[in-house]
Amino acid sequence: MSDQTEILPRLREIAGIAEDEPCDGDTLIGILQRFRPDGSALLGLFDGVSNGASLASRLQQLYEVAGDSVRPGGGQDAYFIVRTPPPADADQVHRWASQWLRSLQTLAVQTDHKELAEAFGPTLKVRVLEGIAPKHTKGDLDVLPLYRAFKKQAAELVQRLPTQSSIPGLLGPAYYFAACDWALRDYLLWPLYEAHSDLGDPFEPYFHLWRHGAKLRSFADDTIDVYLPHSDSEN
Repeated sequence: MSDQTEILPRLREIAGIAEDEPCDGDTLIGILQRFRPDGSALLGLFDGVSNGASLASRLQQLYEVAGDSVRPGGGQDAYFIVRTPPPADADQVHRWASQWLRSLQTLAVQTDHKELAEAFGPTLKVRVLEGIAPKHTKGDLDVLPLYRAFKKQAAELVQRLPTQSSIPGLLGPAYYFAACDWALRDYLLWPLYEAHSDLGDPFEPYFHLWRHGAKLRSFADDTIDVYLPHSDSEN
């Protein structure tokens, strides 16, 4: 019996999806938002699944960190946004970002992704800045090699690892669109891949960055900028 077979009936029951309705990766996009603020309805979803306790714990962390979806001015967030991130020390943020990027570089080597391994190599620099992170333009993906590596190639890196689980195909899209964040998705799904890597938990440092409101950008070929929100402002 596959792990997807284990959780599909539970998902249908929790979300009220009839047996004659589709329940797959595409149709489950947005399902996590339906159970905010605490996600309590999803408790037990991964019972009996390999590494289910770790999967459940990480999913619960998503709800705990993001909290209520109600916006300060009214309405609701469409995504999981950390509106009141705790303050973070710039040196610690630099360590988290550097540790995470080194892990990505190691993953790239392990999965024989030579271009990505080179982009995230020893010459890569990290800067910690404060303020609103500037937006990239659509053309940046074509003209900035490091940004392309970070935005597209790294987003596909974990999927190059083997796994016996069918859960990434089922929940991966919903996890990604929780915050339109591939690294957060991979943090939530990492317990399904950890047996195929000796890196421990490569995405834990990124989760710390996310919960502290950090935004990562790259406008140069050798530098990742980490923007932290002003201490007196909401994210």
